[in-house]
Amino acid sequence: MDLPKLTQAHNVAPPELAEEEIREEFRPDVTKDQINLLFQHAHVGVIGAAFLIVVVASALSVWGRVDPSGLLRWIAVTASAVMLRGFCIWRYFDTNGRERALFWANLFAGTMVVSGTAWCSLIGAVDMSDPAARDVVFLVIVGVATSSLIYAAFYWPITAATLIGVFGPLASAFYATGTAHEVLMGHATVAFGLFIGLLALAVYQPFKQLVMFRYRNVDLVHTVSAERDKVRLALGHARDNEAKFRILTERSPVGIFQTTLEGNFVYANPAMRAVLEVEPNQPIEALSFDKFLTPNSRTSLDSGTLAAQIGRAGQIEVEIIGAQTGRTRNVALSIVPLPGQTKTAPGLIATAVDVTDRRRAEMTVRHMAHHDVLTGLVNRTEFRNRLEDSLANAARNDRIVGLAFIDIKGFKSINEVIGHSKADHILRECSERMKKAVRRTDTVARLGPDEFAIVATNQKDLDGVIAFVRKVHSELTQPIKVEDREILLDVAMGITIYPTDDTNAERLIQNADFALKRAKEKPKGGYHLYDQSMHLKIQDRIRLEEEMRLGLDRGEFMLYFQPQIDLATGHLIGAEALMRWQHPERGFMPPGEFIPLAESSRLIVPMSEWLIHAAAAQAKSWQKFGIPPFTVGINVSPLHLESGDLADEIALALQRTGLNARWLDVEITEGMVMTGSTKVLATLERLREMGVGLSIDDFGTGYSSLSYLKKYPFRQLKIDQSFVRGVPENRDDAAIVEAVVRLGQSLNISVIAEGVETVEQQNFLKSLGCHAAQGFLYGRPMPAQDFVLWIERWENEHHPQAIQRSAS
Repeated sequence: MDLPKLTQAHNVAPPELAEEEIREEFRPDVTKDQINLLFQHAHVGVIGAAFLIVVVASALSVWGRVDPSGLLRWIAVTASAVMLRGFCIWRYFDTNGRERALFWANLFAGTMVVSGTAWCSLIGAVDMSDPAARDVVFLVIVGVATSSLIYAAFYWPITAATLIGVFGPLASAFYATGTAHEVLMGHATVAFGLFIGLLALAVYQPFKQLVMFRYRNVDLVHTVSAERDKVRLALGHARDNEAKFRILTERSPVGIFQTTLEGNFVYANPAMRAVLEVEPNQPIEALSFDKFLTPNSRTSLDSGTLAAQIGRAGQIEVEIIGAQTGRTRNVALSIVPLPGQTKTAPGLIATAVDVTDRRRAEMTVRHMAHHDVLTGLVNRTEFRNRLEDSLANAARNDRIVGLAFIDIKGFKSINEVIGHSKADHILRECSERMKKAVRRTDTVARLGPDEFAIVATNQKDLDGVIAFVRKVHSELTQPIKVEDREILLDVAMGITIYPTDDTNAERLIQNADFALKRAKEKPKGGYHLYDQSMHLKIQDRIRLEEEMRLGLDRGEFMLYFQPQIDLATGHLIGAEALMRWQHPERGFMPPGEFIPLAESSRLIVPMSEWLIHAAAAQAKSWQKFGIPPFTVGINVSPLHLESGDLADEIALALQRTGLNARWLDVEITEGMVMTGSTKVLATLERLREMGVGLSIDDFGTGYSSLSYLKKYPFRQLKIDQSFVRGVPENRDDAAIVEAVVRLGQSLNISVIAEGVETVEQQNFLKSLGCHAAQGFLYGRPMPAQDFVLWIERWENEHHPQAIQRSAS
């Protein structure tokens, strides 16, 4: 039997208490124990009652001396009573019934009353006039009542409740008849019930004494417990040092272990077992430390153990291989000998610190110092080191090395249009393609935002380098899918060869850069091989760039103006300001010779600033001179427009000169608007708010978008001279010019044709309704003083009446 354990706080009674006092003290606990045992075994009675119902019902049905409907009612009532007892048992354990033991015991007793009454109701289902049937019923009822004795040992009221439920109705039935025989039977029934009840009480008391026995000896238990505590305290003091050592070692995050001088383990704490990947329950004594070390680490360990054996601590770092995963860990060991004579020390003890993460962090820092974060390619510093190593290996093995510089043309515009995250995806994709296209011995590096370099090592001849370059270029120019669009890149490559072009790494880098610049000048990119003549041209360009920088400071640049004529009235309505350079040695230089260089060197930005201020000052000067105001158009560089400073510079020029913004017109190319750059759009918005006119130059040569024409109120469209030159003879040019004029008319935008040189071209444009024109037919670009004289001559020839009225 499972008797509850005593708790020191509640169940221990002082030894001086008398036996009766002990009984009273622990009577509730004894009752709870008996009731708990009752419910632990009550299911046997429930199962037996259910079985008996089935047997009795089957036997009576076969015998036939029973009322079928009465039998069914009896089965239903009796089965319900049995189920009620089962429910009471289940709820007792489900609700921790020990806390309310008497409640559940009394409830169970109530179910037994119901059950006994149900069994007694069998009288109504059997033909009691038949003596044999009546005897069988009495026998069953008496048997059921007697079987209740199984509960008497645990809780005798259960038996009493059963007897009341069985014999109460039965005796009442006998007494109700009134005959002498039946009354005698009622007396016998009551007497039998009292006998069974007394018998149950007789069984209950000895069992209760048995349960009480443990509570009578609580003083002995208390004494034994006290002595046991003293023993434990004594043992605790004896093992105090060992416990402290265990706490320190078992909970330490640092690995601690002991070995023999031969290297066999004696002890290893959990942290060390985790490093070794040895299970906690696996015997450590059968393992040798050497088996967990890499070959190189065994040599290091020998030196560390030797230092420990001669009495000095050994500090070493080893690589340990995990027993389960095979993972290699970097571990720092500190080894000391155990106390004793140095040369005869019984063994070594060591601490182990896992420094794997620290080593990885150091490697990560070193990797980041020599690699690009976005693409994982080597950076400029590591690229230079690998290039020099490749050149040294090529010199020893009589091989050639190809060096390629790569640039993604227009990547800045792509970045602004699709966003940084998608642009980063393109850069990573390009990096992966280049790594797949080269060999393992080659180096791919990222030198700038959209600039890369490849060192092709161990090449046999120039043809191998060319094949390699073509392969890389083909890979990079394949479409790159970015979400729902495919992007084609324009890639330029500059290539130089070791040792054909040079043997010095620095000069080879310069050569590749020179070749890249030439490749970028091509309309469709591609690749370009360095040659010696290129170096001379580059040197000349560098010299010219420096002279251009000095010329800007010395005032060698000047403005030329080309008139713009209203085709309907013949009046001057504007002039385009054009920059010219009067070089002190090379003489007059047209813009085609220095503007591209200024763009590539970014000198175009300060030159554009000079142009803005000079044009605004000249326009204001003409107005002060008395010349009727007209619009002055200035061309701005895409670099200046994308810088975001253009609007500020124009505002400053207008403020300094006092020129009204309406007389200044900014001419931009179609492609500059079509990039969709946020900086460009913001600058155009500011210029519009300031009142500065906006014109689209070379309209028709780019990628026209009516949405931009609608969004920004451009003052005029300028038809490129390449279309005007062919009219009216060329039908295609004539159709394009007519379409642009009609477009301007529908959007209420003025259209001006450039490059008008003949009267036939002028008449054709007038017939279409073109608003204005400029070209050699009216005047070539001329300095400011000559432009004033041209104005007077033009007005005299075409509007003499206006001149006379003005003079009068």
